Amino acid sequence: MRLSDRVRIDRFRQVSPLGECAEGDIKVSDIGTLAAARITPIEHPDR
Repeated sequence: MRLSDRVRIDRFRQVSPLGECAEGDIKVSDIGTLAAARITPIEHPDR
């Protein structure tokens, strides 16, 4: 599902507190407690 063609959404993967974090991961106290993403505008040359 896409909300807009004007932005790119990069979701962070949830990692339990005992797991190892890598780039693009977010450490949480319990899986499912938080949702986070990086939102980046997409340039359109025709606009």
